[in-house]
Amino acid sequence: MTEMSLVASGHRKFGLLYKLLRNGLLKTGSVLFWDEPENSLNPELVPVLVDILLELAKNGVQIFVATHDYNVARYFDARKDRSVPVNR
Repeated sequence: MTEMSLVASGHRKFGLLYKLLRNGLLKTGSVLFWDEPENSLNPELVPVLVDILLELAKNGVQIFVATHDYNVARYFDARKDRSVPVNR
């Protein structure tokens, strides 16, 4: 196991999501506010992050994302399922 302070900050975001899920803090009815989730994240991982957030939304987690990154917004548009409301 690697100490969290030694992990790249972009990867820490995935670790934090995992920890929130594992501890039962992100469940149906929960709300997640995330300002610029793509900050410090390798651009290749943005689609993975968007897929995870959309899957959480499908499972009843309400997600608010603030971003200035056009590509992140486009990934949400491209990958969203019509059953999950995504408002910008």
